[in-house]
Amino acid sequence: MREEWVLRAQQGDKKAFDRIAREWYPKILNYVYRATLNMELATEITQITMVQSYFKLQQLREPRYFATWIYKIATNLIFDHLRDKQREPLALDDIVEPSFTPNWETKLAIQQALNQLSDKERTVVVMKIYENMKFREIAEVLDEPESTIKTRLYNGLKKLKQILEDWGMKEV
Repeated sequence: MREEWVLRAQQGDKKAFDRIAREWYPKILNYVYRATLNMELATEITQITMVQSYFKLQQLREPRYFATWIYKIATNLIFDHLRDKQREPLALDDIVEPSFTPNWETKLAIQQALNQLSDKERTVVVMKIYENMKFREIAEVLDEPESTIKTRLYNGLKKLKQILEDWGMKEV
């Protein structure tokens, strides 16, 4: 996304913000869904993220950091939810969309294994693996040192591998 759209939106251009929202809504929804494993909750958190980003856009000092900033809003909302409410048991429909692809069992197993990680480990794994964020970006979003992020990723991936191996999935 170009910085000019953020600048225009900060100056009150509603069409510029609409364009930003169209670009970022699916990215944030995907991230929040992978972090929460609940599509209804992901949709709600994504909508709140978009509303907050609209009203707080003036607080963003550097438009080039918009991506980090909006991920931070979404991450804080995820953590707020997890703090306020224990995660409910997942229904199969919340974990995987009905699909006829041959790898649906593997996708389901990975989603269930992700659910076994701590909230902080799962968040880092999702940001790094699924969102392809750099360690520096994740550290900024989570307000943690890069070394902590790298440790969480290493531990999270190690746990995922062990969980999947325990379930008899050696090829994942």
